[in-house]
Amino acid sequence: MNSKAKKLIITNLPYPFTALLATKLGLAWRLTDGADFSATATFAHHITQYESRRAHRTVYNEYAKRKDPNKREAYYAKHGAEIEAFKDARDCLNTVMNGRTDPVANQGVESQANEADSRQTRRL
Repeated sequence: MNSKAKKLIITNLPYPFTALLATKLGLAWRLTDGADFSATATFAHHITQYESRRAHRTVYNEYAKRKDPNKREAYYAKHGAEIEAFKDARDCLNTVMNGRTDPVANQGVESQANEADSRQTRRL
């Protein structure tokens, strides 16, 4: 082995060991108890928002039906907390879901499109 190759190997030797160490530390971090707390807390927050939206939907729909401003204002005065809870949950879920309302239905449309593409490819 010539000195140029030896020097190149020796200077670059710490990098694979550093990557290996970082990988092992990351794995240890993920496997510790409580490491998945943030994902669990986020999912629990989404479930809470969904339940709040579902619980206050009828009150909000009744509020939205009222066209007379005086009746609408009186209804809001009586049910303002529920209406605001529904609006907050709706806005939060719209932000998280990016406007999707039923991910399962969207997957069905995508799978139908994929099947059509595969049929088209088979014809060629």
